[in-house]
Amino acid sequence: MGSRDQLEAILVFGPIFVLFALGLFITLKSGVVSLSTHQGLACFAGNL
Repeated sequence: MGSRDQLEAILVFGPIFVLFALGLFITLKSGVVSLSTHQGLACFAGNL
């Protein structure tokens, strides 16, 4: 795999990863107090 292929992979998967991480962060901050409780997990799953 050449450097051009690596750059192309970063340009494709980089934004996908950033958007996924941002969505996970927003989901966690949207009222989920704790993932260790059943209610927290249900709220987290509902937000996804």
